[in-house]
Amino acid sequence: MMPEARWQPNLVHEGDPALLPAARDWSGSLVVAHSPTRKDLKNTDELLAVTSALRAGGADIRLEMIDNVPHSECLERKRRAHALFDHMQGYYGVSSLEGLSQGLAVIAGLDDWNRAHVAEFAGVEQSALPWVTARDADELAARLRELSADMDACRARGEASRRFIEDCWSEAKVAGRLCDFWDAL
Repeated sequence: MMPEARWQPNLVHEGDPALLPAARDWSGSLVVAHSPTRKDLKNTDELLAVTSALRAGGADIRLEMIDNVPHSECLERKRRAHALFDHMQGYYGVSSLEGLSQGLAVIAGLDDWNRAHVAEFAGVEQSALPWVTARDADELAARLRELSADMDACRARGEASRRFIEDCWSEAKVAGRLCDFWDAL
């Protein structure tokens, strides 16, 4: 609908203390944060149904719903989690980038178009993108089951997330891309 539009990366300030990884307890339940701005667009109902079913089946998962709080409190609560569920709408948002910067395993349903653009900007193969991909409720259940069953793998995914932000998605790199875009207008 907008043939002149260009894909642009979102920016996070990865050096901000609120966006740095926090010490976490890896011995208990998998804590999954979710901070929906609009629950209808963030697959909140699907997340609630999936986590409820997984807990009923014995999975050790705790959901940290973050709603109607100041941004600083939202970031602090996310930092204490192990994973972040963004949404399954096909794209990524600032919430995903905040979670990656904080060293969380970030779950989102990135579609092929977005994966291609993100990988191109980051300068990596699509297989190297740190997002945990879940595009529907079945995939979400499978990914949450895997993360809760292997906290070491969850921690490794979070560490890879932070390295991705530092190496491929730094504030300086994104700002440079945006400045180049504006300079070319």
